[in-house]
Amino acid sequence: MSASGLRPGVRARYLFTREKTAYYGGVGLKYGLGTGGQEVKIQDPDTKVDLYVTTDKSAFMDFMFGVDFLADNGFLVLANIGWSQLLTNNPYTITSGVASDQAKKAFNLEFGSGLMLSVSLGKAF
Repeated sequence: MSASGLRPGVRARYLFTREKTAYYGGVGLKYGLGTGGQEVKIQDPDTKVDLYVTTDKSAFMDFMFGVDFLADNGFLVLANIGWSQLLTNNPYTITSGVASDQAKKAFNLEFGSGLMLSVSLGKAF
């Protein structure tokens, strides 16, 4: 779950080596489903006024580099860092209240493009 709602997507990656520890690069496409018109109440950090916000459907393109470690017993660890680029315009709408400049900057940071970090643990069969 993210600020832009549930974000299903697809990802492809290329392993640079076939060792136990393999480095990879990848790209992905995600689609944020938004809040479906449901308003979320957020307090403006500057003015302390309550704002009501909806998030719209939005598409993201991801670029990443990472490492994949597979132990002999099948234990799998993945870690990556990358960038998620918003492909659509203005993914949120303020439905009630007036946002301060600081709140607008925070919304753009929260709902827009940004740094992507992930760690995954698993078991390969």
